[in-house]
Amino acid sequence: MWRVGDGLPLAEALRHAGEDAGHDLVLAELTGRTPQEVTALAEALRHAGEGAGHDLAQAGGRPREATGPGTPAVVLVATPEHAVLWPALARQAGGSGQVIGLRRFDRRALARWADEDDIGLPGEADRQAVLAVTGGWPALVGDVVKGLTEGEGERALASCRTRLERSPEAFVRSTGVLSGAAVAAAWRLLAAQTEIADSAETLAGLLALAGADEPGHPLSEAALRAEGHSSTADLVEVLRMLGALAPGPDGRLEREEVLAAATRRLGPAG
Repeated sequence: MWRVGDGLPLAEALRHAGEDAGHDLVLAELTGRTPQEVTALAEALRHAGEGAGHDLAQAGGRPREATGPGTPAVVLVATPEHAVLWPALARQAGGSGQVIGLRRFDRRALARWADEDDIGLPGEADRQAVLAVTGGWPALVGDVVKGLTEGEGERALASCRTRLERSPEAFVRSTGVLSGAAVAAAWRLLAAQTEIADSAETLAGLLALAGADEPGHPLSEAALRAEGHSSTADLVEVLRMLGALAPGPDGRLEREEVLAAATRRLGPAG
């Protein structure tokens, strides 16, 4: 594996990976990079891939199977702050790449963790209680588990619940749903609805209607284009990849309610 950084430029990393027989990996961390830097890097990778058969997986993606000797895969590891760029990066990569979204803890993931480590969640009821308070968001689950392993017991869950009620902004921002004006407007609108359970197409239509009559609205066509989105369907896809929207048992997209409730506590956008 070759990690792109100050001491190893992208072009050199690709050259080294291409010289190795079989399948190799080039890893580029995007944390702290500006949107312009990320876009430029993705464009450079696309051109490199066209010339050398590189396989691009974005936003924490995993490499595909090697297609021949000396075939490197490139992984861009992005944080939620880059969520607004993901649809455009996926289109830019074309058939050579994919975006793999972030995942929240679910019952099975917590059970596997509890099997491997003593995290203070021995039973199904304990794990369900943690998921009910945290929504499965990794940062919140991590804080609760840390408290449990330090002997806080019920206080760990109570502390998380209180923090979400009194100071929700840091958590909401950490998920990426406020990472751009259009994404933030879309999520605030969906979080404010009485109930959301619809297809991606229906939700995109709802968002489009919200911006149809106000030229300066963050969900207007002009505002979407200015941020690099092709339509409100991009916003629904970003929210799905972030974990804010997830398919329910019937396949329709539903909100993650811990995040939705925290967002409503922020009040209207300033």
